[in-house]
Amino acid sequence: MKRVRRLMQRPKSADRRNITQKQIDVYDYIRHCIHSGTPPTVREISAYMGLSETGARCHIQALARKGYIALTPNKQRNIRLNGDNREA
Repeated sequence: MKRVRRLMQRPKSADRRNITQKQIDVYDYIRHCIHSGTPPTVREISAYMGLSETGARCHIQALARKGYIALTPNKQRNIRLNGDNREA
């Protein structure tokens, strides 16, 4: 429980600096798909990246937590880019 609190209390600016290479790769794929017309599903991201669906979902949630993407709950293809991070 303490670890969760620390993650929640971390400032947003620190989160935006701490993005892994794998998260950058996932973000680039998401950006490519969205610019091509349709946001990718978790299954498509996992297949493209060679990850399990759980692994892909973890990267997606990390990108959302760090402010790179936004997610709409209970909807397929629910990923959208946040405007201020398109150059990442």
